Amino acid sequence: MEKIVLLFGASSGIGLASAKIFLEQGCQVINCSRHPAPDSRIKNYQVDTAHCATIDTAVKEIENSFGRIDIMIYSSGTSMAAPIDKVLQADYKYLFDVNLIGAIYATQKVVNVMKKQSGGGRIVLIGSLASVAPIPYDPYYCASKAALNAFTVALATEIERYGISICNVLPGGTKTGFSFVRKVYETNDDNLVNASQALAKQEQNGMTAESVAKRVYKSATTKHPPLIAVAGVKNKIFYFSCKLMPAKLLKRAIQTIFNIKK
Repeated sequence: MEKIVLLFGASSGIGLASAKIFLEQGCQVINCSRHPAPDSRIKNYQVDTAHCATIDTAVKEIENSFGRIDIMIYSSGTSMAAPIDKVLQADYKYLFDVNLIGAIYATQKVVNVMKKQSGGGRIVLIGSLASVAPIPYDPYYCASKAALNAFTVALATEIERYGISICNVLPGGTKTGFSFVRKVYETNDDNLVNASQALAKQEQNGMTAESVAKRVYKSATTKHPPLIAVAGVKNKIFYFSCKLMPAKLLKRAIQTIFNIKK
């Protein structure tokens, strides 16, 4: 039976690369985002994940049209670089609405669908290595992604009885257009400039979206997926190193990586 795959944020980047892999495997792919996916094979619904009402409307229409949702992937996300004493509440609220609240709400609505269907379903969230290796001047993004780790592990216990599994995929720096749409506050703080430039360089020299998408596909189709799946061998080593480091040592390492001066 044709799998129904719902992606949030498949208009570009990792989401679009993931959509193409599922299309190649004969799945019906549906995109929910503000902008349509640039592939005529993908069914589009206009959704702004910062506004939960649009998620609710789309999921209801998709259930009515297709009858089921076998796989959900949440790839919507945003990032910024801003000093804590200057950052606007509206900016970090929007970031949490997209990165965390939208992911929780989409998961809630899709779980309601998956519980009613035979076979359960799969949910894949797109997290970040920044959840364990926080980026200077973007604690907002890092906190939103760290929350996804806890959400994933806690929710897995609740939904497994219904045949629903969840996995959080953690990419490291990934070469996409994400680097060029990040909101960076104008400031005379050299450390903010250094951190944002170092991050963009890491991303543009990092994994391709297609490589991360392969990890997403594997997590969505493997019989027993891990709860937290790190994309890339080097990233896995870095992830476990960060988990083992004392917090102060990790802070010093991150300061070096992002060229932060005292």
